[in-house]
Amino acid sequence: MKIAIVQTKPVINEIENNMRTIISFIDEAKEQEAQLICFPEMAFNGYNFDNLEWQVNQQKKYLNLLQGKAKIDNMTIVIGGIEKVTDRYYLAQYIIDDSIRSYNKIHIGSKESRFVAAGEEIKVFTKKELTFGIMMCYDTHFPELCTYMALSGADLILAPSAVPNDPSKRIEAWKKYLVARAYDNRVYIAANNLIFYQGGGGMICYNPSGDMIDCNSSNNEDMLIFEVEKQNYSKTSMKQRNFILDRKPEVYKKYNL
Repeated sequence: MKIAIVQTKPVINEIENNMRTIISFIDEAKEQEAQLICFPEMAFNGYNFDNLEWQVNQQKKYLNLLQGKAKIDNMTIVIGGIEKVTDRYYLAQYIIDDSIRSYNKIHIGSKESRFVAAGEEIKVFTKKELTFGIMMCYDTHFPELCTYMALSGADLILAPSAVPNDPSKRIEAWKKYLVARAYDNRVYIAANNLIFYQGGGGMICYNPSGDMIDCNSSNNEDMLIFEVEKQNYSKTSMKQRNFILDRKPEVYKKYNL
């Protein structure tokens, strides 16, 4: 299955204009036969915590619009915004196809904690034969999330982010730990970053052997497409071993892990 990840530069409080860019990338991904496209964290309105109620209300009509497009294009759209549940706001990645689902960021930064609550549920989703999970930005530093998703059958972990670093520095940081998430859990990893007025951007993807498939260290709006194939890592050789089959949870529990 072809997967598209995108880096965009949304303008704060101009969701309608941002949607034009979003739709154009969806159209381009469809032309290249991608069946799933992932946009960065907070792609609807940029990294901005003002007027959260307004952001939620604005998103509603565009979520419905994107669902209609997803059905027509036979595509799953993953896009970052703000979700409100009862009286709490969350940093969310919406998963849009036949239904609209969401993953709420579990590990939030100190600045973010002043505005949004932390999610409390690890989830996996399906697209035809593909099972995928989501780790948002700071989430990627916590290996347990990726392992749980792999144990739940994930083939692919998406890592949409919003970090205003220089993109080359973002790539170098990802190279330090995302390769381990991919290799140890035998999953594809794909990370993409929001573009800010200054800084931001960067995309990278790894296969389940920990080999980098591709990366993009530019600060321009762009898209990266790669192929996900079902892998067989259940063999006994270390080269093909699925390491999570050898986990010892009964030991980890002694240490509250």
